[in-house]
Order: sequence, then structure tokens, then C-alpha cells
Amino acid sequence: HTPTELVDQATLGRITGTLLATEYAPLKRLTDNLSERMYNMGNHYDNSLHTLLGHMMIHMSDEPIKNTKKLLQLYSELSLKYKLSHTTDLQTKLAKWAEKKSLKALVGKVLK
Repeated sequence: HTPTELVDQATLGRITGTLLATEYAPLKRLTDNLSERMYNMGNHYDNSLHTLLGHMMIHMSDEPIKNTKKLLQLYSELSLKYKLSHTTDLQTKLAKWAEKKSLKALVGKVLK
């Protein structure tokens, strides 16, 4: 089975993003695990991870939580590596996050 046959990344991303919006769990732990266990496992996994991260960020708070930069860096690497596009909803969210000085340059790189 491919990852897309096993998990609906958009739904999982929506649920996870909603939980992260309330800071239910530390974002750093999640991004560390995703980076170590899912990133660079192959095209299918990386594309699925890109979808998951995109939907997570859409459903996160407009005010970036602690360690959002690491999540955005992982998303950026996947976007650049595979030349993947971003949804309009994600572009809107990232534009809001770009108002934060600490994320402005990285958001600009992602939206390029």
C-alpha cells in the first residue's frame, strides 16, 4: 500500500492543526518525529507529508505558536524539493504568519 491509500492526510492535518492551535501538544516533538521518521522515505511519503503539513498549518492559529519555524522549514524543504504548490488557504495563512519578523523571510521563501 502507498501512504495515500492508508491515511487521509488532509483530515489528519485538519485534526492535528486544530489541536496545535490550542497548543494541545508541543509542536517541537511533532516536527522532530516527522523529520526523523517520515521525511526522505520516498516520493510518496514526502508528498503525503507535504499535504499533511499544509493542512495542519491551515488549521493552526493565525498567531504562530512556539516552534512554528521548524514546521515551516520542513514544509519549505518538501515544497522546493518536489516543486509542490500551495493551496490558496495556506497562502492566506502564511501571509498572516509573515507579519511576524521571525517568520517573514522563511514565508517569503515558501511563497516564492
